[in-house]
Amino acid sequence: MPTCRYILILLLGLCSWHMAFAVQKVDPYQLSVPANGQLGADQKSAFDQMIVRVTGGSQALSNPIVAKAESRAGGYMQQYAYQQRDGKRWLSIVFNRSQVESVLTQAGQRFWGDLRPLTLIWYVSEQNSQQNFVADGSDHAQQLHQIAQNLALPVIFPIMDLRDSMAVSTTDVWGNFDQPIIKASQRYQADTALVVKQYSDDNLGTGLSWHLLDLRSNQVLGQGQFNGPSVANLDLQMFQQVASDLAAHFAVVRSVKPGGQIKLTFTHLDNFREYYRVEKFLSGQPSVASIELSYVDNNQYTFDIRLMGQWKDLQAALNLNPTYQADAHDPYLYQRQ
Repeated sequence: MPTCRYILILLLGLCSWHMAFAVQKVDPYQLSVPANGQLGADQKSAFDQMIVRVTGGSQALSNPIVAKAESRAGGYMQQYAYQQRDGKRWLSIVFNRSQVESVLTQAGQRFWGDLRPLTLIWYVSEQNSQQNFVADGSDHAQQLHQIAQNLALPVIFPIMDLRDSMAVSTTDVWGNFDQPIIKASQRYQADTALVVKQYSDDNLGTGLSWHLLDLRSNQVLGQGQFNGPSVANLDLQMFQQVASDLAAHFAVVRSVKPGGQIKLTFTHLDNFREYYRVEKFLSGQPSVASIELSYVDNNQYTFDIRLMGQWKDLQAALNLNPTYQADAHDPYLYQRQ
């Protein structure tokens, strides 16, 4: 009996580890930026970084409505505090989500919510004609994690155990052979895979070539190639483009006036907690203007939803959430998994 109990606990632990890697929630409105002690300038810097995190790029900052809000960045704060970390001064700040979304709506700018696709990074670096994967926990991986975190992008690296090593080789990455990578990525339940090769360039120092795969459709969402003397700068350029490409697929341009109205039905909601979870998820979507429960039949709940954007925007958010699975024949019917 003790042995069986131990095995059960071990299996549950493995399942928990496996399920931990799924679509993740982020808070793009809460961040820390390096500070120089001048509150106005520090607030502006934080506001700019927040807009990049919320919209997927810096283009929105050139919009006159957003620029006007930037000039009054302090008015969009909920709280802030100066902190000392690692011998440097930082401003930690939380911006008011509803106020910022209102500005972006008036400006006609895209923005996305806090549920974001998880990206698995297969990164091969070439040094002295040797090609190796960037290992999770290495200095380089930690630097990449930090860049992604600054952009509110959840990322992970493969653990490169025996299973990964047998499934994917550096040659697969170098030769753009995506099928082994797509297959090996399934164990991590990631939504996208970022495939990167870093190499020496005789003329420009270092080259970086990458492409972003949608692991559900196996389609390329974006790709790029950069050259320069600094690997860190190339990594930053890559992630900035990745954020923009992801936002192009998942961010929403909310209409100033409510759009159409739809009915969405969810099944297998066995208790009030599951109903509340659905209601909270729908209410938090940028594309949703209002939500009202219209019909209940046992464990099936139907909602009247008025949209601020397009149905495809809400549909994309639902498809990102592993808790709900769309019916194969009815796009407005979802089953709780």
